[in-house]
Amino acid sequence: MSGFCPTCGRYIYSHHKCPPLWDVWCERDGEKRGDHNPIHGDDAQDAAERYAERSDTDSAEYSFMKYPGQVMVAPIDNSEEPKRFSVEGEAVPSYHAREIEP
Repeated sequence: MSGFCPTCGRYIYSHHKCPPLWDVWCERDGEKRGDHNPIHGDDAQDAAERYAERSDTDSAEYSFMKYPGQVMVAPIDNSEEPKRFSVEGEAVPSYHAREIEP
C-alpha cells in the first residue's frame, strides 16, 4: 500500500504509524490553547513547523514567510508544559520554461 495517510498526511511506504498529536497555537493570531486543530508531528519542533506550513498554505498571506512568528506547542494529552518556538518560512523559487513558436 502506498499513498498519503488520510489522518496525518505523511506518505505511506509500507508499515505506517502516525506521529503523535500536538496542540499548536499562535498567540499573534489571537489563538489560545485548544483553539486550533491538533497537528501530527515527530516532536514539538516538527509540529511547530507543520503548523506554520499549514497556516501559510491555507491562506494567501504567508505570514510566517513574511514575519517570523512564535507558536506554542504542547502534547495533546497535556503531559508536558507548552514549549515556545520562533518559526519562519522561506519561499523557494521555481522556474518554468515553455517553447515560443516563431
